[in-house]
Amino acid sequence: MSSIFGYFGKHSPGLIDKMGNILSHRHKNGYKTYSQKDANNKCLEVGRGKVTYSSPLCISVPEQRFFLTYTGVIPNFDETMFSQEKIKSFLSDPLRVLNELTKLDGIFVLVCRVGDVLYLMRDPAGAKVIYWTENKGNLLFSNEIKALFADSTISRKLRKQAILEYFTFSFIPGENTMLEGVKELQPGHILEFSKGRIRTINYFPFETYEKIETMDFETSKKLLRKELEVYMNQYEKFIKTPLVFLSGGIDSSAVLAITALKYGKKAVRTISIHFGTGYTNENEFAQMMVDKYDTNHSYLEITPKSFRKEFKKIIWYLDDPIGDPVTIPNYLISKEASKYTDVILNGEGGDPCFGGPKNIPMLLSLLYGAPQENLQSNWMEDNYLLSYQRGYRDIEHLLEPSFYKKTEGKEGLYSILRPYFQAKSPVSFINKLMKINIQLKGGNLILPKVDKMTSVNGILPLSPLFSKRMIQLSMETSAQWKLNGNIEKWILKKAVEDCVPTPILQRPKSGMKVPVRFWFQKELKSMAKEILSKKRIQSHEIFRYDYIKSLIKYDLEVSNGARQGLKLWMLITFMAWYEQMIESFGV
Repeated sequence: MSSIFGYFGKHSPGLIDKMGNILSHRHKNGYKTYSQKDANNKCLEVGRGKVTYSSPLCISVPEQRFFLTYTGVIPNFDETMFSQEKIKSFLSDPLRVLNELTKLDGIFVLVCRVGDVLYLMRDPAGAKVIYWTENKGNLLFSNEIKALFADSTISRKLRKQAILEYFTFSFIPGENTMLEGVKELQPGHILEFSKGRIRTINYFPFETYEKIETMDFETSKKLLRKELEVYMNQYEKFIKTPLVFLSGGIDSSAVLAITALKYGKKAVRTISIHFGTGYTNENEFAQMMVDKYDTNHSYLEITPKSFRKEFKKIIWYLDDPIGDPVTIPNYLISKEASKYTDVILNGEGGDPCFGGPKNIPMLLSLLYGAPQENLQSNWMEDNYLLSYQRGYRDIEHLLEPSFYKKTEGKEGLYSILRPYFQAKSPVSFINKLMKINIQLKGGNLILPKVDKMTSVNGILPLSPLFSKRMIQLSMETSAQWKLNGNIEKWILKKAVEDCVPTPILQRPKSGMKVPVRFWFQKELKSMAKEILSKKRIQSHEIFRYDYIKSLIKYDLEVSNGARQGLKLWMLITFMAWYEQMIESFGV
C-alpha cells in the first residue's frame, strides 16, 4: 500500500484518477491527490497511497509554486529543511533545494516542485522504485510503469534489445525498461525536469568512498556491527511488531540477531519457507536461530498449488518483468506477514555489499586472463554475462533470426557493463564487481522485486544490510576482508560471530533454491504448455518454438543443457507480462 504517481505539465482532466485506479492494488486504503495549477495552465497533480506504518508529510505552498511529498519513510526528514524562508531561497537558487534534498536518507521516492522545475528523487539504495516518461511536454511518473499508460496517447511498444537483456540477466539492468520511452530512475539519483528538458543527477556516487588505505580489520568489524545497530535505532519508530524473514543464511541470521538483541528474546516473530517434502531447504539452520532467540516462528510451505491461481496477478504486480522465481516466495511471505505486521526485516544486501557468488569465478577469470584466441576487449564482459547462468548462451537459439537482427546483439549487452570495468573508480577489481552488483542487481532486481511484492501486501521492507551507510561501508572496507580467500562476506561473519551460531557462519552460500526444474516436469508442465503453446509463440514472432518445445520436453541436447527450469520460468513470466502489457492491458 505504498504508491506515488502523477504528472507535471499541461492540465489533463481525469488523468490522476485513471492512474490511481490502475494502481488500486497498491493503495487498498485509498489514496489522496494534490494539485497545483498556474494561471498559464501548468499543472502538477500527485497521488499518494495511504499506508499504516507512517504518515509522509506534504508541504504545499501554492503562492510560491512549491510542493513536496514522498512515499515510504525518511527517518531524518525535518520540516525546518523546507521552511518558508528556505522555500523563497530555493526559487532564486535551485542548488539550495538540491542541497537539502540530498541530505535525506531512508526508503522513499520523493516529488518536489520549485517554480517551473520538477524534481523526482529515489533513495540512495533504491529500496523504492519510480518510473517516468515524457509525452507532449508532460512528465508522467509512477511507482509502476502501467500507471503511465493511463494517458492513452502513450504507446506500449516493446524495446527489442530488452529481450536480450531480460534473458541474460533475468531482469532489465540500468535506466531502460521493457518498453520504449519508459525509464527507471536509478538509485541515488534525482531527475530534474525544467522547460521540457530532462537531466539526471547522481547525488550518491558511492564508489568515491573507496579507500586505498583502509581501516584496520578490528575497526572495520566494529563499525559494521555498530551500523547495523544504528539502523535498528533509526527505524525503530516504524516497527510495531518486529518480524524477520529468516532463510537460514548468514544475512538474515545477522539481521535477526541484531533485531532480537534490541527487542529481546520472545519479542520477535520469524517466518521461513520450504518447498515441501523431498526438496532442499535451509530449515535446519533457520531453526538454530529460532532456538537461540526463542522467536515466534512459523514455516510457510510453497508449492505450485499455493500460487498457480494467482500467477498472472503476481506478474501484473511485478510490472517490469523479473524472471527470478524468488518473486513467488517474496510475494507469499509478504502476504503471510501482513497478518501480523506492516513492516518486515530481511537480509537483502549481504551479497551485493559484502560478497556475491560471481566474485570468485570473476577473480579466476582475471587471474588466468583471456585465452589467445579471445584477446578482445569484451572478454571480461562476456565472462560476467556467462556468470549469470541464465539464457545468455541460448539467445541466438531462443530468438527468431529475423527478430534477433533487429536488436543490438551482444554488443548491446557488453555496453551495459563496459563503463563499470573501464571506470577509474573504484580501483579494486572486487569493488568494481561490488558496484555492478549494488547498482544493477541490487537497484534493478533485488530491491524493486521486494518493493513490488511487499507493497501489494501493505508491507514496508527494511533491509539493514542494504542501506546508504552499508553501501558506503562496502567501499570503505578492504576488499580482502569482504572476500578472504574463498570465504565470502568474511567481515560480516566476524562482526556477528558472537550472536550467530558457528554452523551458520561456516556454511557455504546456498541461496533460495526454488525447485522450478522439478515443478516444470510435474505440477507446472501443463501451465508451461498452455502459456508457451505453438500458436501463442508463433503469433508473436519473437521466439523459436522448436527450441521452447525442447525446453518443455527437457531435451538436454537440443536446449543447451543446464537450467531448463529457470529458462522456462523466464519464458512464462515474459509471456504473461507481454499479454498483459502489450497485447491487451490488464489481468
